[in-house]
Amino acid sequence: MASPDLEQPPRRQYDCVCLKYGSGHLHKVSHTAWYQHLASACTEEEHQCIQTARVLADRIASLPPLTRPSLTPDRDYSVPPSVRRAEARQGLAKRARENRNPNEYEHDAPPLPPPPEEHDAPPPPPPEEHDAPPPPPNHLDQENRRITYQRRTRPQINIQHLRECIIIPKLKETMDFVSALSTATLADPVAKLGPQALERLRDPPRRPLLIDNAGHRHSISIYLTTEHSSQDTYEKICRSTARNFSG
Repeated sequence: MASPDLEQPPRRQYDCVCLKYGSGHLHKVSHTAWYQHLASACTEEEHQCIQTARVLADRIASLPPLTRPSLTPDRDYSVPPSVRRAEARQGLAKRARENRNPNEYEHDAPPLPPPPEEHDAPPPPPPEEHDAPPPPPNHLDQENRRITYQRRTRPQINIQHLRECIIIPKLKETMDFVSALSTATLADPVAKLGPQALERLRDPPRRPLLIDNAGHRHSISIYLTTEHSSQDTYEKICRSTARNFSG
């Protein structure tokens, strides 16, 4: 049988929090197993967690053991703390009385003289206000009030090139209409605009036109009814229909 003096000391174990063998929970492993678990860490985060757990365990193990404070033999711990505090206050008061100078005596301090009476002085008269002439208008403010409109150069758009590039039928129809507008003129013989119509286009009237045609009035009433639906417009279109289509 081996002697107790020859028994080997217990091997030191290290804390490990690996996911493969401990599912992330703290468990004790040997020195060799700890390095194996560290090498089998799948991510850098797991690698850092395993090292941190070991460092914390080493620091906790290196802390000195807590020692119980030595008890003062002269102190009676059976006396409550409140009684000890009261005795300490009485001792301090007694020591203060013993250290007091006997030549000093307590007496009432003489009353302070009353403050001098302050007579209310009349308030100073308000400064005289003279009617000052209004300041001259600031010409700079008037210049700043002027609105500066932003003027941009007209973009150069090749309508013919856009028309050739468009493939979608709906956009092609729209582009044909834009091309027709770009080439239209008031002197087009196909439009057959008379001198009076051209004059109205160049100089439109400044007052509402008088519409004497009942059919035109009926069309305008129908348009207003579809755009602004209300009971009033509905009654107007009913009266217009009855008047224009009575037969």
